[in-house]
Amino acid sequence: MLTNISALPSILVLSGAVLLSPAKLLQAQPQQQPAPAATAAQASAPAPILKVTTHTVVVDVVVNEGGKPVRDLKRSDFTVLEDGKEQKVDFFEPHFADATKAGEITAARALPEGTYTNIPAGHVNDAVTVLLLDSLDTEIADQSYMRSKMIGYLKALPKGRRIAIFTLGTQLRMLGDFNTDTAPLIAALEGKQGNPQLSALKSQSDMNQENQALEQMREAGASENSIQSYTDFIMTDASARSSVSADQALEALQQLARYLSGIPGRKNLVWFAGHFPTDLLPGENDPDHMNRDNSRGYANDLHATADLLAAARVALYPVDAGGARVGSMFSSSNSAGSAPVAKGSGKGLASQTLAVDAESYSEHTTMDELAKETGGRAVYNSNGLMDAIDHALNDGSTFYTLAYSPTNQNYNGAPRKIDIKVAGKKYQLFYRRSYLADRDRAPEKPGPMDANSVFVTAMRRGVPAATQIAFDVRAVPAGPQPPPAPIAGQNADLKGPVTRFAIDYAADPRAVSLNLTPKGFHQGQLVIVTAAYDKNGKPLNAVSTTQPIAVGPEAYAKFLRSGIQLHQLIDLPQGSLYLRSGIYDPGSGHMGTLEIPLKVGAPGSSAYPASK
Repeated sequence: MLTNISALPSILVLSGAVLLSPAKLLQAQPQQQPAPAATAAQASAPAPILKVTTHTVVVDVVVNEGGKPVRDLKRSDFTVLEDGKEQKVDFFEPHFADATKAGEITAARALPEGTYTNIPAGHVNDAVTVLLLDSLDTEIADQSYMRSKMIGYLKALPKGRRIAIFTLGTQLRMLGDFNTDTAPLIAALEGKQGNPQLSALKSQSDMNQENQALEQMREAGASENSIQSYTDFIMTDASARSSVSADQALEALQQLARYLSGIPGRKNLVWFAGHFPTDLLPGENDPDHMNRDNSRGYANDLHATADLLAAARVALYPVDAGGARVGSMFSSSNSAGSAPVAKGSGKGLASQTLAVDAESYSEHTTMDELAKETGGRAVYNSNGLMDAIDHALNDGSTFYTLAYSPTNQNYNGAPRKIDIKVAGKKYQLFYRRSYLADRDRAPEKPGPMDANSVFVTAMRRGVPAATQIAFDVRAVPAGPQPPPAPIAGQNADLKGPVTRFAIDYAADPRAVSLNLTPKGFHQGQLVIVTAAYDKNGKPLNAVSTTQPIAVGPEAYAKFLRSGIQLHQLIDLPQGSLYLRSGIYDPGSGHMGTLEIPLKVGAPGSSAYPASK
């Protein structure tokens, strides 16, 4: 993903619910009024459309010598190569954490009552760190061990480092937002939400039973067809589980990238999991990037995920939560009384050991590649699980930011290789190794995880906010209140007394894709969605509109200063609920979302508006 040099150094489902299905959610109704600074003449400006952008590649580089960070390098010490050709470094900035200002946060903007923002608080120095606890791909015993080790680590960590904690189960959840005080994070880990969750992995006991059943079938003289049918069933089940795991892992990484994109500077994402989906990377005989059963290719989704992480300046630190592994025949879940120890036991032990080694090798290769591509490090075959947090915190305290405009101006979506060399001694470098030479726009032919479906997912209750498009939103009762019918929103059957709320947005136009016409008009459109949920995540009502944008050359400078003003009306039932606001740009695939608590009282009462 490419970005704009002007933004440096600080770069600014409802599935299952008939009421708010994905199709309905994105079936936006056009606004009757054009966006501010647009006129009817501007809205009808003629084609063809010319896209004008400034492409810049941003790379954060960690330089170590003997395991210690190097802090005295200059711009002239770095050489940047793209596909083997040297590039001119247009921007260079060293980042050295100041211990006297550790964790210092810039003052938040004062917002009027009832107004919220999805713009995260800025920080003074060093990077921020996210800990992702993946229960989906981690056995319960490993989850408990990982949780206890993390609590101990955080208790011993001095204050001042900005850390957030997320969990991945059936969906991505924020366990604790960024905080320089570890006490709230420890409390969250020790609380109910931090408890181990059911894993999607097949348990070791189940796998042992499957192996024993196969051995018993052979000893009983079962036909080869019967044995092969059972083996195929096991492999099909394993492939389906692996595919689900890969899908959910990619979706979680994309959500985190969108959430972190609004935070300036480098972000370190430490991903703890018992197993990592090997389907994400192509095998030796996988030229089309298909998985073993040839049913699904992940190349496009993986590139899109890596692109989002790179654009958000996120370095990935995958950690094998299982530590130093042993074969399942040595596992406590495999009792000696049930394991076949007679004929063929030596072969079974050898084949199982080889299978464990092969699986571990594939997973570790995946971890290494994910870390290498994003500029992080992988940790496995180690019981020092907290080493990865140390690496992330140390790497985030000393690094260099470089930016360049590629000499190759053919932005055809192909991957390009980045090589960075540092003159002088033999240093160890960590940085992202490639990017997609796209045009910073949504794909013409969306894949399995197209931007539309991602936006629908981003609008679910409880999903972390997306910050690619920054905005403020104000939710207050409309005045005067209209008659009770018709209902404003998609739920025409909304029951009980309702209050009509006015939802006003002020969005940053710099992240919106606007096409430049030959006559100098900037044109585009946005999809704006407001959805209300109860505390259990049940959809209550939603409204979706499409807002055309057309700004003439004489008004463009003012438009950039004043931002994009948007307006919606929605009827909400009385009581405590959650209002989720979202803006989606179809031209680039960028989005911004925010969830706020809202207490709706009877019209004329003092029980509303928003209540934190």
